[in-house]
Parts: sequence; C-alpha cells; structure tokens
Amino acid sequence: MKLYSLIGKLINQEKYLEFFRKSKKINLVLMGLIPLFLIIQLMLQNWTFTNNKMLFWGVLANVFTILEYINYYHTQLMMDNKYDIEYLIRNKKLKRASLAKDLMENKI
Repeated sequence: MKLYSLIGKLINQEKYLEFFRKSKKINLVLMGLIPLFLIIQLMLQNWTFTNNKMLFWGVLANVFTILEYINYYHTQLMMDNKYDIEYLIRNKKLKRASLAKDLMENKI
C-alpha cells in the first residue's frame, strides 16, 4: 500500500486494510493454538524432550512466529538501518511498528 501511494498508483485502501485486520485476528487464533499443540506433542512423547530435534525446531519456529507478530503488529524488534539504532539510543525504547501505526490511524 505504501509503495503504491508513493508512486501515485490508485489502490483500494479499504480492501488491503481489511486484509490486515483479518490477518491479525487469524494470527492471534493460530498463536493461541501453539500451547495446545505443544502439550499434545509432549503427551505423545511421554512428557519428555529427550533427543527430539524436531520438537526443538518446532518450538523454535513458533517462538520466531510470535516475535514476527510482535515485530509487525506492535513493536519493531528488528533494527534495519542506522536510523533505527539512533532512535533506540536517543529514546531508550524500541519504535512502534510501522504497520501498527498505519492500522491505528485507520482504527483497526
């Protein structure tokens, strides 16, 4: 949406905002299921983590999923450029995610 607005191409902004609104809700539901699937996996393994690399990678992938959700919809966790680092040093806090600001401006 931002790219199209910068180059002057007309888009249906409401359509894209609705997509992000729905995606945010779906993400929350799916992330809410993560503990359930972890419990099921542990039950299948008799409540042990021993020598199961797939379980480790699954847990790691889910942690990254949650961090990405936070990065996009709440607080920018990733430092892309020197301006992000300067902002962190100057304000002693992480920036609000750009998508979060856009969604807030559009009352999503």
